[in-house]
Amino acid sequence: MDPVVRGGQPGDAAPASSGAGQPGVPDERRGQPVQRPHAVRGISVPAGLKQLSTYADGIGPEKNQVIPRNADATLGTPTSLVRDAHAAGLKVIPYTFRAENQFLPAGLRVGADPNAYGRAIDEQVTFLRTGIDGLFTDQPDIGVLARTLA
Repeated sequence: MDPVVRGGQPGDAAPASSGAGQPGVPDERRGQPVQRPHAVRGISVPAGLKQLSTYADGIGPEKNQVIPRNADATLGTPTSLVRDAHAAGLKVIPYTFRAENQFLPAGLRVGADPNAYGRAIDEQVTFLRTGIDGLFTDQPDIGVLARTLA
């Protein structure tokens, strides 16, 4: 059986055999948070990714860790995270891609309504071209089309 990986901190994500109270599995009965978005930032250097690859198949970073935004909210230059993770044998599947203007980089927004759809497909194609292995999206139809176009 494949190891179970749960949690958000490097210590939480160690291989575990079963249930709460086991090493590497947070005891949810004690009210400990399971997901903490900052966790990948602490291990996203090559040495941390290599260590992570001993018990995980991939990472799910926040998308701005793959391509950060510039000060003007446009897309910046891709980081080395995808390349470094792949060198460690890890897949990279960032989150969360949304079509509404309020979630898109400035250059991909259409109109002034924050809830209107912008050019989400262009954002997803850009990210897919960095070599990511997939993506989490609220609009899977856009994701499927982006995958085709990338």
